[in-house]
Amino acid sequence: MIRVVNRRNGKHPGAIYVGRPSPLGNPYEMDSKIDRELAIELHREWLMDVLWGSLRDDYDFASVRLAFYNIINILLADCGVVLECWCAPKACHADTIAELATAESERIRRMQ
Repeated sequence: MIRVVNRRNGKHPGAIYVGRPSPLGNPYEMDSKIDRELAIELHREWLMDVLWGSLRDDYDFASVRLAFYNIINILLADCGVVLECWCAPKACHADTIAELATAESERIRRMQ
């Protein structure tokens, strides 16, 4: 299980920080042209491309893949994961990370 928490509420022991400038931080900032929904969708597309698409072999994104699969390993060990960002409880790219990590860990479990 993955839970997303807000860092403004204090640090959460054992939480994985996924805000900027962490490897899983959203490179798309909200501004007058990019609202929250679009920033989250752009992050989803970028993350999927880094993990499984055309950027999957790009060395520059190795830290992103390592951070993501660290979350997967924790899930596969049947431990809970807490992702820490600045947006929660609002919609956030951390929700996307949680969704993709949960799906990937379930896919891996089915293969075992």
